[in-house]
This record gives sequence, C-alpha cells and structure tokens, in this order.
Amino acid sequence: MQSTLIRPLEHGIEIQCEVENQSLNIYFILGETDFEEITTLVPKERFEQGNDIHVASINESQDIEDEMESVLVNMQPEDTVIFFCSDENSFHVGLDFLNYQDSRSFIKPN
Repeated sequence: MQSTLIRPLEHGIEIQCEVENQSLNIYFILGETDFEEITTLVPKERFEQGNDIHVASINESQDIEDEMESVLVNMQPEDTVIFFCSDENSFHVGLDFLNYQDSRSFIKPN
C-alpha cells in the first residue's frame, strides 16, 4: 500500500492510495461529519464520473484500522472515500494505516 499527497486542505488532506492495483482518492478531514461539506471538498467532475463516494467517521473509541478496512474493501477503482476524523489521533492513525509518509505539518483542526 502506498499513499501520496494530492493536496492539503484547510483542515485535512487529500491523498491517492494504491491498494491491490486500485487507485483510490481518500480524504481525511479533521472534524465532525458534515455531509454538506462533501460538495466543497470533492471536485464536481468526480461526481459526474459516476464513481461512488463513500463517507465514514472515525474516532478513538473504535478500532480505526478495522473501520477503515471495512470501507476500503468495498471500494472500486477510482472511487472516493472521505474519512471524517473526530480528533487528531484518529486522523494520524488513519494516515499511518495507509502508509502515508509525507508532511503533516499543515493539518489544523476544523
């Protein structure tokens, strides 16, 4: 599994993750789940392509890796997932799970 930075966001990050020959667009957003925010995060073109957009919330009270894995195994190539992370620890655990090695210095809470 390899993850690379696509772009930093105001309170999150967009990465591309290569998993078992699939290229997935993954967002990690630091804050509570906000379905209205999804349309401002995900480019309009991605909605028009017809690929699925998955949304999940992760927090310290869950087994974060299991929660993420249950979402990721149901994804198809070019799908998008948005993980809303309720706290910084969950955010970093999620990025670690996807083997994200780039800078995280720009990440600020919502």
